[in-house]
Amino acid sequence: MTVTELLALIDIYYISAETAATKVMLMNICQRDLERYFQNTRMVTFLTVADTDAYALPSGITDISQIQSLGVSWDTTPDDRYSYDKFEPAYANDYPKAGGRSFYQRIDSAGVKWLVLYPVPTVDDYVVSVNYTKPFTALAVGSPSASPEFDSAYHELLVLYACAKIASFGSAPDHTQATAFAQQFDDGILDLIMRQAEKEIPDNAPGSRQWRSNRSHVHISTTGT
Repeated sequence: MTVTELLALIDIYYISAETAATKVMLMNICQRDLERYFQNTRMVTFLTVADTDAYALPSGITDISQIQSLGVSWDTTPDDRYSYDKFEPAYANDYPKAGGRSFYQRIDSAGVKWLVLYPVPTVDDYVVSVNYTKPFTALAVGSPSASPEFDSAYHELLVLYACAKIASFGSAPDHTQATAFAQQFDDGILDLIMRQAEKEIPDNAPGSRQWRSNRSHVHISTTGT
């Protein structure tokens, strides 16, 4: 759904005097909360500089807490992911372990964040590959055709959240409507969690969709024969 469609749906669900900007702001608050349920993962690479351990954060990363995995190829032309050695996250005030491979964040006196690698690369142009979680792009009134960057089946959650918040504040809060919208939102989150859990369960494992389907076709006798 586009921003225009989401705003229209809010107005259908709950008529209010709130501006489009307020409604979009509420949907963006909801988006930030939903990031934990959707792994919006991206990959970026950069090249080492000999005898340099600190690098500007790669494009798309504002803090190393976004980094899911990091590997250094020790080769200027890596063939595949097996060409990389994995680096583990560490703390800036830790002493690196002998033989260990790690990365951490350093903040300089100007407040600029740097990605630090250990051991220090000694050769130019080794490939560093970083998988990171990208925050959802904020929705904006000025971008009416933009859509949220997650499964469209759950776009309505933004609408329900906004409606719940709008109904709950103001000079005459509508607590009944706010509670109803909040319950629908919670139900949607529960469905999202269950569907994601199903993806992680092997098809024939107890509790999986296939397992329940098989059981639904098994007749259980109640006559004792």
